[in-house]
This record gives sequence, structure tokens and C-alpha cells, in this order.
Amino acid sequence: MILYQLSDGVRKSLRMRYEIYVCPLCADLGCGAITIDIKKDNDTVIWKDFGLEYSYTDEIKTIDLGPFVFDWNEYKNVLMSSLGLAGYKNPWD
Repeated sequence: MILYQLSDGVRKSLRMRYEIYVCPLCADLGCGAITIDIKKDNDTVIWKDFGLEYSYTDEIKTIDLGPFVFDWNEYKNVLMSSLGLAGYKNPWD
């Protein structure tokens, strides 16, 4: 997903929401996830339309938060620095 965001522009033809928080135990959307819509506009990235989403319904419960605007170069640098950091750790260990 990081490399997708770093590609030239967020693809406008795809309706894709990004998961920014999922269940720390299983990452299953059945447990629910906080999702957002991300738009790239010239030199900025905009996080907007925050919502709570589940895999078993098309409904997205709106969360009154944002929008947040980031400078594209700073955003890109942070994403690049996070490549390879992801991993799984059981929260009860």
C-alpha cells in the first residue's frame, strides 16, 4: 500500500479506502477498521472522510475528524522511511 501511494498520483479511477487502524490481534475487517479516503492534489496529500468499516456490511459509519493536509515531499519521506518496519506482534505476548 505504501508503494501504491508513492506512485504518480492516487488513481482516481479506483474507489479505494485506506485502513489506518485495524484489529491488533488479527487485522480482520470483521473486527472493524478505521478507514480514510486519501487524495493527492499537486503538492499536498489530503486525508479525509474518516469512517468505521466492517467486512460484513457496505455501510461506513462516519467519524467526525479531519481533513488533514500534508506536504507531499514530507509525506513521501515519512512513507519511504517506514518501508520494512511492518510486522506482527501478538498484543498479549
